[in-house]
Amino acid sequence: MKTLPHSHEAERAVLAAAFLDDECLPEVRALLDPSQFYDLRNALIFRAICALADAGSAVDLVTVKDWLASEGKLETAGGHAYVSSILDGAVPSRNVDTHAKIVAEKARRRNILIRVAGIEEAAYNGTNARDLDELIESLAEERASEAAVEVLPALDLASEPGPAPEPLVGDETAQLIMPGESNVIASESGVGKTKLLSEIGLSVASGQDCMGWPVVQGPVVYVTSDGDPDMQRNLRRQWFGRGGDPARLSELPLHVHVDPDFCLEQGQCFDRLKLTLHQVAEKFGPPRLLIVESLSTNVLTTNLNDQTDVRTFFRRYIRSLMAAHPGMAVILSAHLKKKQAGGANDLATRVAGSMQIRGAVDCVIGLVGAPGNCFAVRRLKRSRSGGDFEAFRVGIVGPRNGPLSLVHQGPATAAGVTDEEREGCAAAVLEYMAANPGRQKLTAICAALKEWKPRGFQARAVQKACRKLADEEILLRTGNKPAAYELPAAAQEDIDTDVLEGLD
Repeated sequence: MKTLPHSHEAERAVLAAAFLDDECLPEVRALLDPSQFYDLRNALIFRAICALADAGSAVDLVTVKDWLASEGKLETAGGHAYVSSILDGAVPSRNVDTHAKIVAEKARRRNILIRVAGIEEAAYNGTNARDLDELIESLAEERASEAAVEVLPALDLASEPGPAPEPLVGDETAQLIMPGESNVIASESGVGKTKLLSEIGLSVASGQDCMGWPVVQGPVVYVTSDGDPDMQRNLRRQWFGRGGDPARLSELPLHVHVDPDFCLEQGQCFDRLKLTLHQVAEKFGPPRLLIVESLSTNVLTTNLNDQTDVRTFFRRYIRSLMAAHPGMAVILSAHLKKKQAGGANDLATRVAGSMQIRGAVDCVIGLVGAPGNCFAVRRLKRSRSGGDFEAFRVGIVGPRNGPLSLVHQGPATAAGVTDEEREGCAAAVLEYMAANPGRQKLTAICAALKEWKPRGFQARAVQKACRKLADEEILLRTGNKPAAYELPAAAQEDIDTDVLEGLD
């Protein structure tokens, strides 16, 4: 059996250079990581050197041995004798980049051989032709990406930009869904995610208004792995609630795929979705909208709490589908981050695991349950380029088994607050905010309400009231450290503006 490509001398030379001259380590790390060393002993020593450098510690034989011993890896790394032998016959560090490139090239060749061996084994074991083709294509794409190195493309600022795209759902001032953008709709369970997704899907497929907003008609593909047994019944109820003709529902360019085992990270499922989109495009024209429900059921190895993992998932699966169908918008559903005890619980910090999800998509639409059978909606865009809208309320109207409709109930202002919510501290906060327009720091609100007579409010009660009002989209949280809140202008007219006694 042939030995895989490697250069023991080059690996030792790189380690020796790092011992003798720690200033060369950044250059080496730009070319290598521990996984590219063939000899496990050398890989562990290089890992120790990097860990010490990251901690700001000195890098020498003593500190490296001590780090390996503390990690229980000293014997695996060859023991005291092997680590000490690294400096035997050490060469000048000025050649370290050459030696590092040799190590990297050998690792690249090993990777090719291992991938090819895996393809060969898969072929012998009866793997189907489609999966084999995918393995071969991925290897070819990886090699091509390494070879095709070009300068960074420059934006041509002299050319005239194209016209602004027309919203898929919305108008010039209220752009709910934009073509060619990725979106996540997030809420807690039972708030109304599926209802909103169905409403958007039916609207785009039929060309009818969505809760009063105009839409651009086009084919829709809706994939759900949530296992909802009432999916078909609820779609029909919402279609009837819109006044739709029962006979026309089956004629809409709406392809609904219900499969509790569907997962984008499974190669066969992803291929089926690509084929479905292709067939829909051939039959009805370019797909306008892809809905995938839900994010958590479509990952296998992706860590949704790791921003790099999430970005990789969206680039590999969602962005690749969007590239194959230019102008197609994508919506995924997800769960809001759980409320934090004593922490910030406004929608901006709870949407879909906070920055892990928000940094990977173009737009996040958060839903928060509101009093009555309705929910508040707020959109958080990654780009603050305008065209957004204020938070609004949606009512779910209809009997349990009859036609069902979603009704736009206007801005999510204080008009929707119940009498009980107006009582006590929440009411005092609202009146204070109405009497003191603009951004108010939480500390100022607490101090003012504590001095209010005949009864004052402790800081903890004021904090809870502000968080509650922010969760209901009545107040907008405009700061974190320090916390601050603002009452939207549209809400001021809904609040009794009598100034409380004792408040400036």
